[in-house]
Amino acid sequence: MTEFTALRTGLSFPASDVSALSPNSADLDLVSLDQTTEQNHNADPWTLANWLAATTTGVEIMIPIPSDQLQYPAVLARAAISSDLLSGGRVALNMGSGTESADQLAAAIQILREMMNVANRRPLETSGSFYRVEGAQRGPIPTRDIPIWITGATPELLQLTGQLADGWTTPYPDMPARDLIIASEFIDAVAIESDRDPEEIQRSMIISEKQLDGSIDDLTDALIRARIGTILLQSADEHQIDTFLNQIAPELRSRLESADPDRSSTRRVRRAEVRKKRIPGIDYDGVPESLKNAVIEPGDVAYPRVRSTYIRGGAPGIV
Repeated sequence: MTEFTALRTGLSFPASDVSALSPNSADLDLVSLDQTTEQNHNADPWTLANWLAATTTGVEIMIPIPSDQLQYPAVLARAAISSDLLSGGRVALNMGSGTESADQLAAAIQILREMMNVANRRPLETSGSFYRVEGAQRGPIPTRDIPIWITGATPELLQLTGQLADGWTTPYPDMPARDLIIASEFIDAVAIESDRDPEEIQRSMIISEKQLDGSIDDLTDALIRARIGTILLQSADEHQIDTFLNQIAPELRSRLESADPDRSSTRRVRRAEVRKKRIPGIDYDGVPESLKNAVIEPGDVAYPRVRSTYIRGGAPGIV
């Protein structure tokens, strides 16, 4: 996976087509398991994700969360943390394609993050309209704050993305540029209203094989105006994947870098709630670009792992 790049590239496909991944995995930044995986009873997305983690290096794996798994978000959190630890911090969760409401997704996201909050040593207790959790033990400590993405373009899901999510992806391939830009601007506005930095929210779009023959000028313009950092090809055809990775993606990346030399799709911007725990006097924003994704701050979920040794406790401002 590229550490600093103007554009991340990846593939989106169902489990039945994962054979196309092997010869191309070294050139990918992200693999998104297609939401149709949940209708394929022969392909469990968690098993597939762990297999991908074991057979690839550096590829981030986006796992679709079907509606039935949202019934028990505390259990889902343990599965996510386990895959995070097995993969070395390379999994992300993708929600929003099921029948659940945005309010239910919001409640699930809050429980997921509370289960990862091992800094709070008290068992999780919560009771709401959708979920009730009694005395759930938090943890184990994940490698990183596992990203939670929302797939969808309804006002409710875009609102939820701006308020809580770490990323947003288009609900179908080849979303018209106008709709893509409007959706991204809507997310930005909600984020600002929620006292968030819009840069906290990553954006990705899915394209089909037919768009590989379209105008690269139009595609570049859409990526810039909608602030898309990741582009996913929905295909299992090796020839189309090769064209995408070795011809289209490099050209797009070059154009984006020319338009904005400082553009980075991999720069990590912590959520506002994490930044609130920063210690005054430390120049967190002054950390070199090459180290920004490696440092651990007091608000990070991995902080309990590094805040002390077996000899004594501590509370460092940055590690």
